[in-house]
Amino acid sequence: MGPWNLGIGRFRVVAVLCLAAMALIFIVGVQAPNDYALPITVGFVVLALVVWLALERRRFEGPPTGDLIAAREAAIHRHTARAS
Repeated sequence: MGPWNLGIGRFRVVAVLCLAAMALIFIVGVQAPNDYALPITVGFVVLALVVWLALERRRFEGPPTGDLIAAREAAIHRHTARAS
């Protein structure tokens, strides 16, 4: 965890509010006169899914954890020490 924590209850409230705001923005965005917004949005989502499934899913390792974080921090310290 980071230096602060919302707790599960507040986290769920914030998550629901974010989803509601996203849905509202989407609904408003596809109303007339934005006739092309829905097909463009659907096309983008399909394109993003294709790119994720075809390319990025295998390449993306997820967030760094444990030893990988320590190794990256050591590399940064070595680089900054050399640059000074």
